[in-house]
Amino acid sequence: MTAVMLAKALKALLDEKLAAYTYTDSSGKTRNITTYTYYLDDKQPGSEEVAPYIVIRPVSGEDDVENSTAKCIIVACVRDEVAEAGYLGAVNLIERIRQILLTTGTVGKKFPLKKPLKWSIDNEPNRPYYSGYIEVDYYVGHLDDFQQMPFLYE
Repeated sequence: MTAVMLAKALKALLDEKLAAYTYTDSSGKTRNITTYTYYLDDKQPGSEEVAPYIVIRPVSGEDDVENSTAKCIIVACVRDEVAEAGYLGAVNLIERIRQILLTTGTVGKKFPLKKPLKWSIDNEPNRPYYSGYIEVDYYVGHLDDFQQMPFLYE
């Protein structure tokens, strides 16, 4: 359940920090960024209305002797008919997210960032969609911490 809590906290953070952020494509159409957890809601990739978007998905975790972590993949996608503009739009959005995560450090007052943060831009775009992703790990409650950290039961 902590991975779900982490994904929701990341969504809340990005929704807050990117509230005023818009993407204007090469045709001049401006759209707000929509953030989803897990999957796109009721939209199919290829639908013009879906992009730009961010999807946050918890994908794995690790428990060792001292710490527990959860890994999330954050996918960011823009739509543009001009290749260079689409590529630069995806890079810019990934960079914004990266800066937010690195400067925030601890998400939702519960989950400290574990470095390194990894990111990538898709080398073979699915025109007219351009995307990238950030792979990020956060420390989550370890079994030894449950009694000291009641918020993990939320």
